[in-house]
Amino acid sequence: MNAELEKILGKLSTEEQQIVLASVNNRGEIESERDKLRKRFELVHDVACDVTGSLDLDTLIKKVSSAMIEKLSYDSVTLSLVEDIPLGISQSPHLKAKYHFNQEQTPEEIKNVIDNYTIPLGSEGRGIGYLVVKTGDIIYVSDTDNDPRVNREIRTKGIGSYVTASLWDLNQEVVGTISVGKKQKNGFDGQVEFQTIEDIAAYISVALQNIQLKEKSERDLKSLGKKFQTIADHSYDLTFLQRPDGSFEYVSPSCKPILGYTPEEFYEGTITLPFLIFDEDKLLFEKMYDTQHPNQRFSLRMIKKGGKEKNVSFVYKTIISNGVFEGVRGSITDIGMFLGDILPMCANCHSIRDDTGVETGTGPWIDISQYITKNFGSRVSHGICHPCIEKLYPDLKDKVSKI
Repeated sequence: MNAELEKILGKLSTEEQQIVLASVNNRGEIESERDKLRKRFELVHDVACDVTGSLDLDTLIKKVSSAMIEKLSYDSVTLSLVEDIPLGISQSPHLKAKYHFNQEQTPEEIKNVIDNYTIPLGSEGRGIGYLVVKTGDIIYVSDTDNDPRVNREIRTKGIGSYVTASLWDLNQEVVGTISVGKKQKNGFDGQVEFQTIEDIAAYISVALQNIQLKEKSERDLKSLGKKFQTIADHSYDLTFLQRPDGSFEYVSPSCKPILGYTPEEFYEGTITLPFLIFDEDKLLFEKMYDTQHPNQRFSLRMIKKGGKEKNVSFVYKTIISNGVFEGVRGSITDIGMFLGDILPMCANCHSIRDDTGVETGTGPWIDISQYITKNFGSRVSHGICHPCIEKLYPDLKDKVSKI
């Protein structure tokens, strides 16, 4: 009591003094509660900022634990997650410590807790961690020495009281716990502090869910990538992905049967596309293979290893992302692979025998335009060439030559 208050009280009756003192004490309690609330909001805000950007588990655990030790002055913090631990030929869920700190423990004891602290979650399970995982409740132990629910462990050495809250995943299942402790018994001061711990557990849960989503996306992307690579690796076409500098990021194994070269020869830069083009078709290739165009399809001749000429269909598409050129995706189809070395054609009407899917020599004779549409998916447009115009319509020759 300060001197000014004593001076005021000296002038009052006993009854009046009691009223004034009650008012002063009540004001002090209100200020104390306000201070607790302010600290709570500051802490929750700081922890929220710390964990929101955490996209890996180790960073999340370190940030949260450091914040709770430094900003709330807890004497112990343990963050545990549910894991399947091998037991013989089967697996059993356990609560496993991922981070632990206790001011009363040596570094060796802390490491021992992290390495060995596990709680079975089966029918044999017991203890506070077990109860929190099973019920999802927040549990307060006010006296670790005399609470029958507490397993006396090295984790709680020197700790008089502690609070354990649950952590949740995307499916609203408990996936872990966070425990904070104090040296003194009955060390936690009312609902405000319990609410603070629950709020922090909620932010940790959100961060864990973000990590789950990130890991799932990475797994899905990896699985999808494997599927696409499997398709490309087993395609009859030579599929390639070329970087902006002209080097190859991917070349399918079909380059070997089509052109005689291995993917590694493309990756090493030994083989380039211009090198493979038949001399008389190089100007055509230079004109058509222009990365300023979004996509092109054309036919030309390429030279297989050993010098054999190949008729191929060449298709490519430029890759543009956010206005930036990122490379070229293309495919090379060996036309001869589908036509065969000899294509049976009628000497009179030019029909083609289509032996696709049947014994050689037994297929139906069909019009060449039907054959092209059926086997290559291209629609045929009919016109008339200049030599035929001269032969069939000589009076139109001069007019047509000007078109």
